[in-house]
Amino acid sequence: MKNKYNDGMHRNIKYIPKDEIEIALSEWAEGSQELYDLLKKCYDMGIETITSCPGHENKTGPDAPYLPYINIKIDDKSEKHIFSILENLKNENNICYDFHSITPEGEKDICTFATINTTYDSIPLFRLLNEKIGQTQELPPKEYAGMYELFKMFSTSKMEPEYFHIKLYQNMLLRENALSEVSIHFPHSPHLVQMLDVFNANLDVNNNSYFYRHEKNEVVLNKITDVKNQLVKTLSPTKFTRKYDDEELDR
Repeated sequence: MKNKYNDGMHRNIKYIPKDEIEIALSEWAEGSQELYDLLKKCYDMGIETITSCPGHENKTGPDAPYLPYINIKIDDKSEKHIFSILENLKNENNICYDFHSITPEGEKDICTFATINTTYDSIPLFRLLNEKIGQTQELPPKEYAGMYELFKMFSTSKMEPEYFHIKLYQNMLLRENALSEVSIHFPHSPHLVQMLDVFNANLDVNNNSYFYRHEKNEVVLNKITDVKNQLVKTLSPTKFTRKYDDEELDR
């Protein structure tokens, strides 16, 4: 039988009729009890989810294989839960965070949590998220404050167009080494990439992105903060609405 809600479209859970939520959750979970439990918990808490996938190792297509992920709408209700997740997952391996000001599908303010585990084992990711999604904290962990503030700068900016996203791969286990990397994309603003030539490397002007890789996750996170500080210093402050001041972040 053809799925009604798992049809390849990006669907926000808040637009699903209440009497069909169970149908939608079951279809989206695709047999993963862990993903179903996470989606149901988010729904019961009023946290909007957009798309998710339990992971498919053998799928074909330009984006294959499909790794496990969930997209959560960032708003006043979910933000404190996201901060808690960042705090609790900061020492985990093979985790990817992706913050979008606007996704290619037009969804605004989205955080993606994904696993980059090459065994495609989605259970640990969804189980960890399910354990932590009910906890809250007021500010992002200090280690991730630069990354989150950079996202918020573009999410609330007066710049046009607003599309921006920052992706962090945390502690990728490759052979015996763990690597972390960040890519920061300004798809329609090449002048912002050129502005970062002070770092003398890791610029892809053709794709309007900045890229950095290191063996230590904290070094990559510090580099994100350097990028954020360079943009704040160079761009007019009137273009941005800053949510946190430096004193709060240094607590």
